[in-house]
Amino acid sequence: MGKTRDFLKQGIFALVFVTIGLIGGYIFFGDPADNISLKPGLMGTVNVAEGSKINIGLQEKGQYRSIEARSLYTLCGHSELLHLGDLSGMTPEQMETNFPREQGWEIADNGEKLVVTKKINALCPEDEKKRHLGRFGQYVAVIKGPPGIDGGIIEVTDIELSSLPEDFRKQAEKGILDFSSAQNLLEALDSLDEIME
Repeated sequence: MGKTRDFLKQGIFALVFVTIGLIGGYIFFGDPADNISLKPGLMGTVNVAEGSKINIGLQEKGQYRSIEARSLYTLCGHSELLHLGDLSGMTPEQMETNFPREQGWEIADNGEKLVVTKKINALCPEDEKKRHLGRFGQYVAVIKGPPGIDGGIIEVTDIELSSLPEDFRKQAEKGILDFSSAQNLLEALDSLDEIME
């Protein structure tokens, strides 16, 4: 019976000690759901492209602000959403590691959300399909992309700029001649010739 009584005393002592610890912890740390110090790695800063710092902190109710990922096609300036999954659990260090500036990533705070952008030195998929005519030396060239955007020369034609009507020549020199191929241009020139006759 003595052993049972000692065991019971030890159990009650342990229960009182644990209860005091829990109450003291609650008083000292507050509500764990609102206490950032109990969530290591959720607060911090990330380097932005311009070298300034941004907060990736928590909003009210302990939630991350929204994070959006985009790809930016630098040749045409268009962007589109990137689907990288849920980024809200990432620490600032993980964001810097997973989205390094040296690989074309930028992290910016636009006030409402954090925007992670991957810069791609190319045309967007839609503009990649477009063609226009421009100039290469003294010849007309087929250029990738919409008029006014140089996505690279696809083909240099044997059509001399000097053989074009003045309006077409000026547009070709500026890289804004809106024909998708040399064939389309030749057809338009044939039509002009017929009208002039």
